[in-house]
Amino acid sequence: MIAKNLTKEMAYKLRKIRQTLNVSNSVMAAKLRIGRSTYNRNEEGQTLPGTLTLFRLGNYFNISLDWFVFNRGSMFYQEQAVENEKDTNKEEPERLVPEGFLALQNLGDDIKELLESMERIPLLRYEVLVLFHKFKKENKGMMEEVMSDKKE
Repeated sequence: MIAKNLTKEMAYKLRKIRQTLNVSNSVMAAKLRIGRSTYNRNEEGQTLPGTLTLFRLGNYFNISLDWFVFNRGSMFYQEQAVENEKDTNKEEPERLVPEGFLALQNLGDDIKELLESMERIPLLRYEVLVLFHKFKKENKGMMEEVMSDKKE
């Protein structure tokens, strides 16, 4: 019952985001880099959005995952004009992850357990993403420093 309500709530919010951005289903699907039928199933409440879709909502459109998943706070991380939310120049998450970084054989048992649990329990995955985005926002300087050290 909880999963069904969560799916319906996310479907409603996807539609609200799309309408706020004033784009069609096919344009929204293209911007999220998912198939149109996948997006339609998400917006109709038949399926939950995937992890990369959530990443792109938060990263490209500045959608608050806290709002999207838990109905806390405003739709956008910062109150800005909708036109400013459409930053398409941000890097793809695939490019941000170093090659081989997610290879399970290199990860500790606790990380493996977390990843497996997140894959099987969508609510856990969304909660972890919300915490990550909050941490990133609240510790922007540290994140930039760590990421710049990593590039060198």
